[in-house]
Amino acid sequence: MWFTETPWPPIAILGLIAAGFLLAAMQTQAAKWLVAVAVCLLLGIAVWFIEKAVITPGEQVEAHVFAIVQAFQKNDEPGTLKFISPASVGLVALAQAGIKVVDLKEGYSVSDMQIKTLANKTAATSHFRVNGTISMPTQGNLGHKPFRFNGKWRIEAGEWRLTEIEELDPISGEVLNRFDQLR
Repeated sequence: MWFTETPWPPIAILGLIAAGFLLAAMQTQAAKWLVAVAVCLLLGIAVWFIEKAVITPGEQVEAHVFAIVQAFQKNDEPGTLKFISPASVGLVALAQAGIKVVDLKEGYSVSDMQIKTLANKTAATSHFRVNGTISMPTQGNLGHKPFRFNGKWRIEAGEWRLTEIEELDPISGEVLNRFDQLR
């Protein structure tokens, strides 16, 4: 398990240590400090590549959020449903209905991504925003709209699956019960 979600804190620490060694080398003119600088720089490069190779549970959930939004945007029902728990029957029905009723246009953005892992990294919550142009057959083009969601995820059969989703007011963050009205 990797100890950080981003490589920048350990790289920054190694950079500061390298700068300290470089100052020591300049003051003492000893080559051993330059070797220490080179080791710190090589370690920083190693941290970068290791961080790219190690995918944490939070990063897996984040990737799934992007993938499910992309599949929904493409009206890919099987692609969308593969990220949803089959045990969450209401959520599956909601996704199927949403794919048929809502058209999310190209050019959408997913932002404000916050992932928290729970229960020994077997469950997670996600908070994210989707901004994009939507249309509905019954109402036509509704224009550019902001959306905000909280999702609950759990590992099922070795894969992260969405088990619950709440739509939030984009500004206040209060739960909107529009999904409950569709069920």
